[in-house]
Amino acid sequence: MGTSFEQFRALLTNPAARRSVGIDMSDAQARSIASDEALSRAHYDHWQRNYRPGVVVVPEAASSAALEPARVSPPPGWYPGQGGQMQWWDGAQWVQGAYAPTPVVMRARKESGIAYLLAILLGGFAAHRFYLGRVGSAIGFLCLWWIGWFTIGLVVGTFMVIAAGIWWILDLFFIPRMVREENARPYAA
Repeated sequence: MGTSFEQFRALLTNPAARRSVGIDMSDAQARSIASDEALSRAHYDHWQRNYRPGVVVVPEAASSAALEPARVSPPPGWYPGQGGQMQWWDGAQWVQGAYAPTPVVMRARKESGIAYLLAILLGGFAAHRFYLGRVGSAIGFLCLWWIGWFTIGLVVGTFMVIAAGIWWILDLFFIPRMVREENARPYAA
């Protein structure tokens, strides 16, 4: 049904959690309120009435006279509803079904600087290719590079190391393109 009174009291003792739900007060104030049950009940009722959309809390008579500020609507966004399911608040009403926007999951962007750093420092381990999501070609490079070094005494090993070295040099030129392609790829959940 929403945040319980006990959860609210626990929330008061956690500064990050307080900020995440819009409770702006000092740690000393929060500890003072959390330690006094009547005071924390009054703050809980006020918070439920004014900052939690869709929840109607009828405060006790003693606390209602003390806490009657103007109603403030929270910003549009996803909020937990009944049963813990997330629902969309558009700033004025709850939106159901196809009209609610789908939550967007952001993927971390890859950076050219990190890819270059990995290529230069850990190029023999194809770390830049693993970083950019090119696992198949990274394994191919690893095989070519390390089998070439283990068979360097044979003529074949020398050619493998030379081929892997050329591949590594070409990668230095292609890293910006590989980063752009990786960042443009849609997120696969």
